Amino acid sequence: MADLILFWHRRDLRISDNLGLAAARERSSKVVGVFCLDPNILDADDVAPARVT
Repeated sequence: MADLILFWHRRDLRISDNLGLAAARERSSKVVGVFCLDPNILDADDVAPARVT
């Protein structure tokens, strides 16, 4: 079992049905989630309000 897993949320921040996050949690009880917000995403014309929230 891994000591610590760094889980990179690329687009999907959902946690209840995130298969990758679930797999990480099966491998270790220590999982740290990371998300880097790109300001260009917020300026896009096709961004949905739910995604911004």
